[in-house]
Amino acid sequence: MALWQIWLIAATVLAAVEIISTTFFMLWFAIGAVVASITALMGATLVVQSSIFLLVSLLLVLFTRPLVEKFIKAKNNEVQTNVDGLAGRTGFCLESIPAEFGGGLVKLGGEIWSAVSIDGKEIMKGEQVKVIRVEGVTLFVEKLGE
Repeated sequence: MALWQIWLIAATVLAAVEIISTTFFMLWFAIGAVVASITALMGATLVVQSSIFLLVSLLLVLFTRPLVEKFIKAKNNEVQTNVDGLAGRTGFCLESIPAEFGGGLVKLGGEIWSAVSIDGKEIMKGEQVKVIRVEGVTLFVEKLGE
């Protein structure tokens, strides 16, 4: 088996590990292995191939990985789930919410949710509420207009 084939197998294995781990770390080494494979095809010695592999991989890690991570974090901050979109919406109380440590029911957008008063004040059945935040399947609400 030729060295260039070994480098391509290494690149494939590294890429597979990257796909499984999704850490954006092994990808750079897979690219380095592809470049080393090209240098092997050009007749470079094993020392040159290994040096090229390390150099390309390290340069990619140092200079492109931070950019990719920044891009991914920006994209992740844009993504909201349906639950994240509930904050700020209004609904009405189906079952009174006791003043302290009690839960009631709120109807919001055609769905019924368990709810807790965020400020510890009682909210009576039929009153409109505003969702402040969501934790799990519980809405933290306040009376509308307060």
